[in-house]
Amino acid sequence: SLNIEKKEQTILVIDDNPANTKVIIDYLEEYNFEVLVARNGNTGLERAKFSQPDLILLDILMPNPDGFETCLNLKKGLIIEKLCMRKTLDMVDKEYLANYLS
Repeated sequence: SLNIEKKEQTILVIDDNPANTKVIIDYLEEYNFEVLVARNGNTGLERAKFSQPDLILLDILMPNPDGFETCLNLKKGLIIEKLCMRKTLDMVDKEYLANYLS
């Protein structure tokens, strides 16, 4: 019989806030996810291309490039099945969000 090991699911967290990232990492590692971290959008793009994660958790309120621009670049450069952007809408410029979604 073949000895096939189950592959861990890989999650890439793109967030510039170390405190947020630590909470996410601690939680996901409890459930045996392999967690990769990028502190900005450009590094996140590089890590996504290299690692082909199963899921990307993306902060939208980051300095340049912000999460929206990073998301667009991820969609252009990669085939991503699952992408989660997070922040409360109260913290997001609603006019910017409306323009982005249109």
